[in-house]
Amino acid sequence: MHHFHKLLSETVSDVIDNGKDNPYSIAAKIPLLIATIVEELNINTKAPSHTELVNKAQSFIVEHATGIIDYEHLAATLGIPYRTFRHIFAKETGTSPHQYQLDIRLARAKNLLRSTDMPIADIAETLGFNSTWYFAHFFSKRTRASPAAYRKKHVTTGGRRVRDY
Repeated sequence: MHHFHKLLSETVSDVIDNGKDNPYSIAAKIPLLIATIVEELNINTKAPSHTELVNKAQSFIVEHATGIIDYEHLAATLGIPYRTFRHIFAKETGTSPHQYQLDIRLARAKNLLRSTDMPIADIAETLGFNSTWYFAHFFSKRTRASPAAYRKKHVTTGGRRVRDY
């Protein structure tokens, strides 16, 4: 906008100083003023790239991973149709937005199982699962191990992995 303000100021000064003598010089500046305005608007209203939109969506999903996310509302917040959102998210990440949320929950579950002695029911609740059974089913399906078996196999003590052989 700085360039526009400078050009406008020069034009106003020109009108004050020479307007009565040379109306054509002022008229000649109008297209330049309009072009400058259009250029400034284009610079300031560039649409975000697909990568920028997906990064914003990923940040939102990470922040709200334990809750229920309305993906249609998220798409509207980003200013794009829901179908477009799903398409570009999958293209950029290789997965759907909901699957990405489940991946976040799974990673957090693994971390909690490895690094805490938090009861499995509390982990399920913390991660937003409706029931311990559903959490255990989800976890087992994704990892091929129950939460308890995963914890037993991966628990760490003082930075060392402990295993039962």
